[in-house]
Amino acid sequence: MKHTRLWTLTLMLTAFLGGNAFALPPFQRLFNAHYGFKPACIACHDADNWDLTGYGKGFSKNGADLKAFPKLEELDLDEDGAKTLEEIEAKANPGDPRSTPDAPGPWLENIPPAHAPKKHLQALFPGSDRYELQEEKIDDKERAKIEKILGAPLRDQDLYPTYFIAYKEDAPLGAALYTSSAKSDSYYLAAYYPSAAGRPAAEGRPARVAGLRFFSTHERAFKKAAYTDQFASKLPDQLDGVKPPKPGLAEQSQEIVDEVRRGGLILRQFFQPFADKKASPKKAEEKAP
Repeated sequence: MKHTRLWTLTLMLTAFLGGNAFALPPFQRLFNAHYGFKPACIACHDADNWDLTGYGKGFSKNGADLKAFPKLEELDLDEDGAKTLEEIEAKANPGDPRSTPDAPGPWLENIPPAHAPKKHLQALFPGSDRYELQEEKIDDKERAKIEKILGAPLRDQDLYPTYFIAYKEDAPLGAALYTSSAKSDSYYLAAYYPSAAGRPAAEGRPARVAGLRFFSTHERAFKKAAYTDQFASKLPDQLDGVKPPKPGLAEQSQEIVDEVRRGGLILRQFFQPFADKKASPKKAEEKAP
């Protein structure tokens, strides 16, 4: 049996309103996978107040996955007289009545790349000095492997993982993955690190949890140590005993547990081989006489 490095996982959760996640990379990449171009955030959010547009509400209510897009195509969600598909084919904004097939406007100009949340990454990876964006696609073979270990299907957004590798000089310290959860109305960066001990772990085992950090949430009980301490120093497959912080939050808490497991497996699939490869030359130097 092959052995792999034991990794430590830190999960950072940043909560927004439920539908806001579409403006962020995994959902933007879903749109791109379906239609062939990346939308600007204002397809789903009003540029002035960041409220969901008609298109954003429709996407969220229909599951926020690849199956949601066809359900919206025959609707006029921004009430400009054009169906959603007509607007998208003309590269007009389906969430803005001022953008029509005849006059799409400049909404697709100068779309910035995925933003590196440096403040949060620096907090997660002390000493890190640069961050490298990675956009991956999980193929059928990788999907089957992850789902077998997870014991549950991956979501559409999971198939397009977007994460940042944090470096100190040329050494990768860890990686932080974008993910989200609907029931708890939260958005996450799941970050994990190589264990200093370097002890082997069984093949396919998810990373060890170091802790949870909620930067903002509509339910403050999730921030309390009585809840977050339940995750510390455990493997994600050892989290079945995590108790919700108070009655009525069982479903939200279980979703967070599921995200810890899922995020650890996805990051492990892509980042661990990269980090091991980066570490190999150093190991070879240490063994050389």
